[in-house]
Amino acid sequence: MLDRIDLQIDVPRVPHKDLADPVEGESSATIRARVEKARTIQRERLAPYGLHANAAMAARHIRKFCPVDDQGQKLLEMVTDKLGLSARSYSRILKVARTIAYLVGEENIHQQHLAEAIQYRGLDRRNQLPVLGSSDIWTDEPPVSRRGFRCRRLRRSGIHNLRLFRAASSIAPEAAEVPRPQPPS
Repeated sequence: MLDRIDLQIDVPRVPHKDLADPVEGESSATIRARVEKARTIQRERLAPYGLHANAAMAARHIRKFCPVDDQGQKLLEMVTDKLGLSARSYSRILKVARTIAYLVGEENIHQQHLAEAIQYRGLDRRNQLPVLGSSDIWTDEPPVSRRGFRCRRLRRSGIHNLRLFRAASSIAPEAAEVPRPQPPS
């Protein structure tokens, strides 16, 4: 059931001191303009197929509009194998990566777009793997049952999880393995 949800984001509690500090970021108008541009691209590209958004793409549309380069394919293979993603989750990752690429003004889907899309599959990472915590994808050990004694709950922020996949996005084309990220200090 959970693989039917496109964006799955864990929002941790924010300490009051962080809420009280002013944060500068993009204005809503800037973000809105970027989203409108991405939606226009989607509509124009998908209109001949009777579709209006990337989320509505079927497998044949995904093959046409979501090509993945070699580095991206390596990342998808690793994540699919380590997390045991369903075909539906795999397709949704590609659709979300396509949207992310449009939002940043890229014509092609790159590894960093896939890495970000994978980050939005938080429930897949928790519920399809018997071990909780995203760091488990970096090990070669088989998953341990939630009922097993070795199971542990990792307390990592969403930001740290994003860093794990961003580390994967910096793989050199000739690299054979994904580097193991360092734990937060």
